[in-house]
Amino acid sequence: MRLTGRIIKGIGGFYYVYVVEDGLYECRAKGIFRNRKMKPHVGDYVEIDVISSEEKTGNLAVIKPRTNQLIRPMVSNVDQAMVIFAVRDPQPDFHLLNRFLITMKKQDIPVVICFNKMDLADPEEEERLRKDFQLNGGAYLLAIPVLLFYILFAYKPLFGAIIAFKKFSPRKGMFGSPWAPNYGFGHFIDF
Repeated sequence: MRLTGRIIKGIGGFYYVYVVEDGLYECRAKGIFRNRKMKPHVGDYVEIDVISSEEKTGNLAVIKPRTNQLIRPMVSNVDQAMVIFAVRDPQPDFHLLNRFLITMKKQDIPVVICFNKMDLADPEEEERLRKDFQLNGGAYLLAIPVLLFYILFAYKPLFGAIIAFKKFSPRKGMFGSPWAPNYGFGHFIDF
């Protein structure tokens, strides 16, 4: 007998598949998935071949097409993501939040951002966060490739130009090394 369900947990080669109106089945993946280099993920819709209805055991037979897939955590067919960040203690890591938002946007997964510990925030800070993400959430995502471009191709090469005018010592590093004599650039650019 073949049933259709969704993987809700995977531990040590066992996959727990929930079948509507029939319950939870403990299943193993067939070798055909290893040969095709496919690994079942939590959230996959699958067809299972039932081995025992009484013991609720079976084998995964077919993995249905995925609508989306995340690597960390390894899940598929995500309907919505919720991100929870503290307003204070610890301070929110907006770089991490932006990376998460980009990943979700790439996979077409709707996101809800939730800030907790709002009682620790000033009313002005709370309003600033709310307005900032409501009005400029998309702009943050658009600005990231531009910032990366400038960092990689405009600012990073400047370190090579500066080091050319220094009497470089690996022990002191670039900023600790003195300016080379006879150039006079130390008067214009001083770290």
